[in-house]
Amino acid sequence: MSEQCAVLRRIQSDLSLIFKWSVIALSLFLIGAPAQAAVYVTSGIMYTEWDDTAGSSELAVPVRVRKTGSNYSVSAGSYWLEADEYSGVGDLMVAASLYDIFYAPSVNIGMNLQGSIKFPTASDDIGTGEFDQQVGFSLYHLRDNVTWYGSGDYRFNGDNNDFEYPDTLLLSFGFIARPKENISLGIFYDIEQDQSVSSSVDTQLFLFVGAKMTKLITLRPFTSISLSSSDTSEFSAGVFIDVQMSSQ
Repeated sequence: MSEQCAVLRRIQSDLSLIFKWSVIALSLFLIGAPAQAAVYVTSGIMYTEWDDTAGSSELAVPVRVRKTGSNYSVSAGSYWLEADEYSGVGDLMVAASLYDIFYAPSVNIGMNLQGSIKFPTASDDIGTGEFDQQVGFSLYHLRDNVTWYGSGDYRFNGDNNDFEYPDTLLLSFGFIARPKENISLGIFYDIEQDQSVSSSVDTQLFLFVGAKMTKLITLRPFTSISLSSSDTSEFSAGVFIDVQMSSQ
């Protein structure tokens, strides 16, 4: 049994390394893609509170730069974190997506691919000090002014010397409605399951409203509510600000 576990861990390590360098190569390729693209800068503020015995909470200020073309996007971002016991800069996240690798116009169904890498750049006591890689896909169906989404991702979590983090399966289902040209509403049900022997499942409901204030600025207030039946529940709320720096 121990030999089988060692083989499985080696396979997981090899796969995570392949995914990591694939996302890096794809990101570098998309950054230099000659096609016309729009560049966005996103920031804002997010407050998170855990209803546990410690009553912990944190305040985060994310910053992300995203380049979006007709069939791809690539982004990089980090955040400043202020918590009860620590504060500092978080890890760097680099992500890339390919849109419409499959599309059926007769039924308005399409498929996207996405991948991301978390680089261990956080201040002490904030990050794990290891790389995390994530890869997945999403399906969408456009009907009238509503786009329905379903996605699945697998995250290879890095381990540090003090903790072993099991890999994670992530699922998401929801929709984005556009009742008006400058207004959008999104509701998503997210599932996170760790892949350990005694796996735990966390679920949450994520809601946001997007309001296009000007041609280049969009506000997106949001909230996230934990639906898990664990001893610790989580609540998050905040607002994102998208600023379009250049047009396609």
